[in-house]
Amino acid sequence: MGFHRTDGKEKDFMENGRRSGQYGERVDMNTYQVIDEKNWERAMHCMVFRESVEPAFCVTFEVDITNFRQKVKAQNLSFTLAFVYAVCKGANEIEAFRYRFLDGRVVLFDHIDTAFTYLNQDTGLFKMVNVPLQGSILGKYRR
Repeated sequence: MGFHRTDGKEKDFMENGRRSGQYGERVDMNTYQVIDEKNWERAMHCMVFRESVEPAFCVTFEVDITNFRQKVKAQNLSFTLAFVYAVCKGANEIEAFRYRFLDGRVVLFDHIDTAFTYLNQDTGLFKMVNVPLQGSILGKYRR
């Protein structure tokens, strides 16, 4: 198992299987397993993305969210945060979405956190918001 952090300070960042978040809060460690590419059935697919600057693909589709909106409203949750949570939770259930390149190796993370853009109404500028995946949406994103 391993620990992922993009700035290379893994050892300084870890403490007792947990890490400190951006604002000093305690966050569960995101572990991964290194994939043996020589015996991996997806190795050929991996070669397509290995040299990409940002290896990713996009999926676009229409979905009826009428029931989702009703439940979010009934529970007094933020629609935006509830939607981001639902998409991230669903994506994490698909193993192929949790593969990443790390230090030249393919790894499979236990879970993937998400990020999205947010328009700051005061400045008119977008900012990137990183959101660690939590176990439950209830109580965390109430208005």
